[in-house]
Amino acid sequence: MRRFFRSIFALLAVCCVACTNSGEEGGLSGDDNGGNGGNTPPPAVTFAIEVSDKTPINATVSITPSDNTTTYYFDVVSKATFEKYATAKAYAKKVVSELKAYCEEMNCTLADILSTGVKEYRFLGLLPNTEYYTFAFGVDADGTITTEVVTLPFTTLEEVVDADMTFEVKVSDISANSAHVAVTPSNSVATYYFDVVSKAELERYTDAKAYAKRVIASIKEYNEFYGSNLALSLSAGADGYQFDATMVAPNTDYYAFAFGVTTDGTITTEVTLVPFKTLEQ
Repeated sequence: MRRFFRSIFALLAVCCVACTNSGEEGGLSGDDNGGNGGNTPPPAVTFAIEVSDKTPINATVSITPSDNTTTYYFDVVSKATFEKYATAKAYAKKVVSELKAYCEEMNCTLADILSTGVKEYRFLGLLPNTEYYTFAFGVDADGTITTEVVTLPFTTLEEVVDADMTFEVKVSDISANSAHVAVTPSNSVATYYFDVVSKAELERYTDAKAYAKRVIASIKEYNEFYGSNLALSLSAGADGYQFDATMVAPNTDYYAFAFGVTTDGTITTEVTLVPFKTLEQ
């Protein structure tokens, strides 16, 4: 019952990828050199944005800048949040301010967070049937916004409940302190949760469904504390995870498990269990 702690790392990863929207403002003012020698200013940097592989809780964003040397920031933000700001530039400034504060706290620099060249990122923990913007804007290491804010709207898919969903769960690369779990659901859109649990822990419960309910209750408690949401801990489509020494111990019996669950915490399927044992130290 430890995999849900990846949620906080997912939140940090999103914080280090970006946050803003539409681009009516944010353009380069640029000096007009036509009166002093007719120098032509360099073309403004633009961003081509694509959104693919959408599920109710995930989406992949691809960013292609017109100039591969320009540093930039990109992210996803809900339409409701973005529209609280008067312009895209105003939101971008707020994002940069938050990034600076984050770097102060984490002892990093803006240069560590910014991107260059073509980037692709899988955003997790989105909400079903919700309008979002993905966005990108140029920004330098000092926090100066250098381009217009380019945005692309998209909507996540509606939540699907599939009570008949089944799971193919494979455990591989088992060692004393690690194991890799890969899950392939029969429905590529319906949400589910997977993890590992020791045989001893599972046997404390009347059945696997009772344990699954306890898992979801624990994640909800965790989410309330961190201001997160259950979707960050869920999967849709094929997924996998490398469990390390913080999650499994040597010479111990475990189960890898998976079960369907909606973003509000309703368990929708039976629990699939696959036993395995870690090696001796």
